[in-house]
Amino acid sequence: ATGVVAAVVVENGTAWAGATGRLILSSVTGTWAASDQIRVAGHHRATATGAQTAITLQPNGRADVVYANMGGAAGATKIYGADGVNRGFEFDGTTYVPIRTGMAQDTPTRAIVFRNYLFFSFGASLQYSSVAGPYVWNPILGAGEMVFPQPITSLQALPGDESGGALAIYTRNNTFILYGTAPANWAQVTFDRGTGAIPYTTQNMVEAYALDDKGVMSLSTTRRFGNFDSATLTFPIRPFIQARRSLAVASGLNREKSQYRVFYSDGYALYITIANERLLGSMPVLFPNPVTCWCEGEATDGSEFSFFGSTNGYVYRMDTGPDFDGQAIPAFIKLNFNPEGASRLLKRYRRASLEVTGTGYATFDFGFSLGYDTTDIDQAGSTTYAAPFANGRWDAFVWDTFYWDSRGLAPVEVQCDGTAENIALALASSTRYSQPFTINSATLHYSVRRGIR
Repeated sequence: ATGVVAAVVVENGTAWAGATGRLILSSVTGTWAASDQIRVAGHHRATATGAQTAITLQPNGRADVVYANMGGAAGATKIYGADGVNRGFEFDGTTYVPIRTGMAQDTPTRAIVFRNYLFFSFGASLQYSSVAGPYVWNPILGAGEMVFPQPITSLQALPGDESGGALAIYTRNNTFILYGTAPANWAQVTFDRGTGAIPYTTQNMVEAYALDDKGVMSLSTTRRFGNFDSATLTFPIRPFIQARRSLAVASGLNREKSQYRVFYSDGYALYITIANERLLGSMPVLFPNPVTCWCEGEATDGSEFSFFGSTNGYVYRMDTGPDFDGQAIPAFIKLNFNPEGASRLLKRYRRASLEVTGTGYATFDFGFSLGYDTTDIDQAGSTTYAAPFANGRWDAFVWDTFYWDSRGLAPVEVQCDGTAENIALALASSTRYSQPFTINSATLHYSVRRGIR
């Protein structure tokens, strides 16, 4: 029998002499038998223990992966992962290597590389390989185990340098922090009892974010480096969180927009914008095709891209194009009732000026409600307005595809006639063709009248 060796998996020992393991073959002719000598260029290099077996994968797994270079050559980054139904694995883009840990049911659910150790979780058991040895899971050679009170839902490396980094270990109702650089000085600390993470909702963007039953939590470093503080970001939208706490299926980041995103099985998502470690706002989003899994990457030019898989079996690219794969994107928002600082004075509203920015032609509907939307006042309907933007910068355009007098920022004058103590503005759009636009501000024009009697 002959074969082409794609990877050498040494599981016990550090050299060929006395070591045991497996050979991953990219092609094979014939069949090996126990005690056959495996020769390279005529030299006896190993002894077979039996016939070769094909690598097969069971269906219905969901991969939890991490990119890492565990002691290989410079630039030799590989994917390490676990999917809950097969063995953990290593993949370099060409060769798939199942990793054998020795567990009776060798199907880990979570994977991460921390301090050059590969970690797999098996329910409430967290196990790690030997240092820089993702194939070696022998305790005599440096592997080990930690046990937690509940099944592990997520593993997340926290921000830090070589001396102060830490690993967050989440269960559904508790959070633990692992400090240290090696098993000899590792310290496992209970960070928060009662707060944990729902599976597939942890992300790291300067700070660590996770969705707990109580809402989205941030885990940030304190001034005393190496310790962490937590804070709830979604308390003002608790009804939305509570209604979907059992529906979260994935999460992701948009680093260019500084957004943490959670996706739900009913098609909804929650976008949370955080800039300079400050929460700017939260917004629900509804996808016509629900997100089931998500991943991100970076193109060769440095631009960011992300993809998600859906229930219909398709993979979609996010944040690109003016539509939902051919379907119109509806959007709407209604602001709070604004009394302009005088809640007991009537105002005669006349018009408003909306400052809008964009890169292409856009239309939107503008409406308003007066006096807490009371039926005692005739409430106006909505009106469609256009913002004819065509952003073109000198030396940054294609000839004959721009407009000489185009603008990317301009006010749009809208009508809002009526008298009341307050007003609530409403905006909506639904289109397949308009490019994204932003309404930066609204300036109201009104006259103060008498007090409410």
